[in-house]
Amino acid sequence: MVQEGSRRVFLSVLGATGTLFVSGCFGAAYDAGPGTLLLSNRHDRSHSLTVSVITDGETRWNEDFTLSAGGRQRREGYIAQPGTHTVAVEADTGDSSEIVIELRPSSASSAGVTGDTVVVSLDEEGALSLGGAIYD
Repeated sequence: MVQEGSRRVFLSVLGATGTLFVSGCFGAAYDAGPGTLLLSNRHDRSHSLTVSVITDGETRWNEDFTLSAGGRQRREGYIAQPGTHTVAVEADTGDSSEIVIELRPSSASSAGVTGDTVVVSLDEEGALSLGGAIYD
């Protein structure tokens, strides 16, 4: 039989841990400015990613990243020019994905633009996901 006091302690610790986990996963996206690239690897081994940015049908640049197990990288202003940009990501797992983001000129923003943040993640199984968070 489980004692009531022990169960309450367990549930309160579980709730606090869950809150920290969620804030750790999503907090960075909310703090990131437009055009920021957020990379995270929740898999138990390191992975390499190639990120390409395509604007007006031209590949503007390719960059390789290595993420250690549990590692993260953040690149503020990775895409700084207003416009429509396709961000394509290929992982060493063979997974690939792309997303279209929009950055708009803004004199109210310290970055000079408003728009999307790009979030790239490898989950616990090593599967790639790619998404965007709007920053206005």
